[in-house]
Amino acid sequence: MSSPPRSRAASRDPPIMLSSSTKAGTPKSASRSTSPRRDSSDIERISKEKVLVMHQEAQHMQESLAEIFDRIVKVKEEYEKLDTENKFLQDYIGNLMATSM
Repeated sequence: MSSPPRSRAASRDPPIMLSSSTKAGTPKSASRSTSPRRDSSDIERISKEKVLVMHQEAQHMQESLAEIFDRIVKVKEEYEKLDTENKFLQDYIGNLMATSM
């Protein structure tokens, strides 16, 4: 009997590689032993940096929101002005049409 023909297409999945620290029988926590450890001063510094960045982002968002709000107020004022002028013109045209008949 002949075996079925094998496909020459390469597998799209990358080969599974096990590092020496993730081989069977080795707990996952052991693989972290090679990662750099941070002491409390590093963690505190990183925390302060993150808080500072978040504060700056919040300040930027507040400023952007204030600018958007100011723009909304200006657009609303312009709309009301144009709406008033439109009503005036409609009344004016209506009066012209009524007097010309």
